[in-house]
Amino acid sequence: MVTIYNITDQALREEKIIDNFSISDLPNGMSFMKIFNTEGGMIYWDKIVKY
Repeated sequence: MVTIYNITDQALREEKIIDNFSISDLPNGMSFMKIFNTEGGMIYWDKIVKY
């Protein structure tokens, strides 16, 4: 599962299927992407900057 958060750690979007997704609907600025395994443990995070 992938969850996108804003800079105040508020969830903006959650996707259960992560093969392909668009960030076109996200607001401009910095967001954070967190990827979770099936048990709910976070396995990766990264920042996203949209202009």
